[in-house]
Amino acid sequence: MEVQRQVRRGLGYCGWDYCAPHDTKRLFYRIPVSKFAGKSVLSAEFVVRNTWSASCTDRSVELWRTKDISSSTTWNSQNASGFWIKELSAKSFAYGYEGCAAKDAEFSVKSAVQEAADKKWSTMTFGLRAASEDDRVAWKRFSENAFLRVEYNRAPSQIKMSQLAMEYGGTCKKPASAARVRTLGKIYANKVTDPDGDSVRVQFQAKWDSGDGKGLIARWSPALTTAKKSGSSFSITLPSSVPTNKQVNW
Repeated sequence: MEVQRQVRRGLGYCGWDYCAPHDTKRLFYRIPVSKFAGKSVLSAEFVVRNTWSASCTDRSVELWRTKDISSSTTWNSQNASGFWIKELSAKSFAYGYEGCAAKDAEFSVKSAVQEAADKKWSTMTFGLRAASEDDRVAWKRFSENAFLRVEYNRAPSQIKMSQLAMEYGGTCKKPASAARVRTLGKIYANKVTDPDGDSVRVQFQAKWDSGDGKGLIARWSPALTTAKKSGSSFSITLPSSVPTNKQVNW
């Protein structure tokens, strides 16, 4: 017979007879986040199982982003000013007592994980504490294991010049060697891919100097195309508003 031991950690003020001594506990979880670097976070939840509560009466639990922890972290050091950086979420619940089965507690942390992705952090440390640390009914136990559930998206790479072509003028060329054309036709973006294999859309744009003193600016910016599967090609016809005898960048 195999037995799996589940480690549980207390949170809040334990003022009950079975607690000796009657003390207050807080929990910290350090979670790797390097895989989200540079990605757009669509949703993110911090998830941890509430294995036991002092009763089935809901009490609020706060989730914070904190400074990093180590083997040298003490009650006094984590209680210092600035250690608890930002409150991310608070939820009221009570799971695990007789009549209210153990259950996962979930906290929304989208903005915090997006910050980690933008700043390319390797880890994030989360702190849990009871909203009221004088209330023994708020005493809870949690699993030692917690995780982040994240839905994210990676943006497509910038389209390369080699993927761009004109119906009249051939492959895309740099301004110094611009093609001269007599007729406006379609412009193409070929084999546009998404790193996650998601559908893609393209937005074309054209710039020229019309002599109005505003210089070379975008004067034609149609809406995004309809979505196509990754690897598809796109085309659109240049507008008749493009003037003659002007160099046009698109």
